[in-house]
Amino acid sequence: MLGTPHTRTGNQKEDVNMMLAPLSQSVAPLEFKTDEMIRWAIDEYGDKTAVSCSWGKDSLLVLYKALKIDPNIRVMNAIAMPFKETIQFSNRMITEWDLNCEKLRPYKGMNYWKCVEKYGLPHIRSQKLKSPKCCYYLKEKPIKEYIKRNDIKAVLTGLTSQESWNRTQLAHRYDNIDKMPDFMKTGNERDGVHYCSMRYWAKSWNSWQIHPIMGWTVDDVWGYTHKEKIPINPAYFILDGLYDRVGCVACTAYRDWEHKLSRHLPGLYHKLKDIEFKETGQSRLTIYKQTKRTEQ
Repeated sequence: MLGTPHTRTGNQKEDVNMMLAPLSQSVAPLEFKTDEMIRWAIDEYGDKTAVSCSWGKDSLLVLYKALKIDPNIRVMNAIAMPFKETIQFSNRMITEWDLNCEKLRPYKGMNYWKCVEKYGLPHIRSQKLKSPKCCYYLKEKPIKEYIKRNDIKAVLTGLTSQESWNRTQLAHRYDNIDKMPDFMKTGNERDGVHYCSMRYWAKSWNSWQIHPIMGWTVDDVWGYTHKEKIPINPAYFILDGLYDRVGCVACTAYRDWEHKLSRHLPGLYHKLKDIEFKETGQSRLTIYKQTKRTEQ
């Protein structure tokens, strides 16, 4: 079911209906912490607070809550190669919610295809391999430039610990920072404010990173979305719920991208496979099948 980050029922229509399940009872105490964290950022930094929104379910929920406190809060958006449904949805939301939103341009004229040509296809993140270059030039760098240009001191995001192994480790790190060996500590507070997975100061961003729903599950998010009637990005309903995350449509930095993209946009899929073959001489589909056989 959609309640776990990497599994499904196998029935796509049932999976989509699960998105509209009733609100989980476990979200009540989490919601209080979420609201408290958002209010702290806005009360402390005012118009130097911004929401980073990808128009997915998680960041839209955070934006919805932030708007209740500050209807004019800054919103920034940067996506490497968005779904066409996301582009249409974002334009609609900016108008309907009268958002103070800036869609950020890629860094120094880069785009997805220029990044692929220069650096290769996006790779799966690991401890050795950090963010793909397209993420850096088309999302991270523009956001950092926006933060610097507007002197943003608190960035609200929709990160959750269940989304990926890296984010689970991030949450664990900051929730257990006092237990780490001294040589691993990078500080555990700033101006008397203690770090945790929901709030810490990021030197590289020169701002607080606030993750108000870090502890929410997928069911919590969809349940709250249903209860509050928050609009849903139509990209989630492509082929009866093929995608559980709707960031970059051409992303190859996750394991089952081939299965999804080959069904959704076969032309784009084959274009990426041709590039991959030129890069490696062996298709990632072959490598993926070998990996799956090894895991079984």
